[in-house]
Amino acid sequence: MIRDCSLVMMLAALGAASGCLDFTPVTVVSDAAIVVRDASTQPSDADGEAQPDPPCLACIKSPNVPGPGCANELAACDATAKCRFIFDCAYENGCVTKPMQSESIACALPCGDQLGTSAFEASILSALTLTTCFHMACAAACEGDQ
Repeated sequence: MIRDCSLVMMLAALGAASGCLDFTPVTVVSDAAIVVRDASTQPSDADGEAQPDPPCLACIKSPNVPGPGCANELAACDATAKCRFIFDCAYENGCVTKPMQSESIACALPCGDQLGTSAFEASILSALTLTTCFHMACAAACEGDQ
C-alpha cells in the first residue's frame, strides 16, 4: 500500500511540475491479466516477412529531430530493463493509445506493479518521460489508434 501511495504521489508531483495536474481518481486492479510481448519486434505475416510498425509505434521509434518522434526517450527507456518491460507491457495492453496521458499511466500501473517498482526508480522516470513524449509528439499517430 505504501508503494502504491508513493507511486501516486510521484505521479502527482511530476504532473504538477509539467503544469498538468489531474486529480481524477485512478483505480488499479492488481490481479489484472497483463499480456507481455516484446514491442521492439516487428509482426510478421503468414510468410514470415516483417510487416511495418503500426503508425503509433513507428512514430515513437522515429527520431526526435526533425520529428515527430521519441527515439531519444525510447533509447533512455531501453537503458533500463524495467522501463522496457513496462513499455512493452503497456504497448501490448493498449495503454499507449489511450487518448489522455493520465489514462495511459493508469493503464500501465499494473505493468510496473508486477516488477515491484518504486515511484522514484530511474525506470519509472524514464517510462513517464517516454509517455509524455509520445502523447505530445505522436498524439496524431497514437491517441485512439487501437
